[in-house]
Amino acid sequence: MSDTATPTKGLRLSVLRHAGPDCTNNGITARHDELTLVGVRDDKGATWGKPAPTVAVPREARVFAPDDRAAAVILVVRHIGGATMCLVPAVHDGRSWVEAPGWHMAGGRFAATPDSRFGAILREAGLSSGYVAVAVHDRKE
Repeated sequence: MSDTATPTKGLRLSVLRHAGPDCTNNGITARHDELTLVGVRDDKGATWGKPAPTVAVPREARVFAPDDRAAAVILVVRHIGGATMCLVPAVHDGRSWVEAPGWHMAGGRFAATPDSRFGAILREAGLSSGYVAVAVHDRKE
């Protein structure tokens, strides 16, 4: 991605919901209509027990600070039989953005934006060449 500094701003994404019940178990998408993408973590080359570091989104995508309306998320790229991606809740530990504690799984919600900067982030991670809605893994049990 870009530099390793961890700014407090990112790119806004809209939460996409289906008409059915909320299956997030009160995850962040149950409480927020927008999310703020603050970092990317690519697990390629990571070792078990030692996750890859989260890298800041590119400078041109550092527009909005996470707030009460738009919680912070990290794009996680996993390489299991090919590249897959998801968005997970993030917290700032005083130095950088990290995944919120706990095991997160899909709760049935997605996030997307028509902003071309999101597509550029996905392409740089080797994931997509076009508009994509990304699964939000915000369900905890």
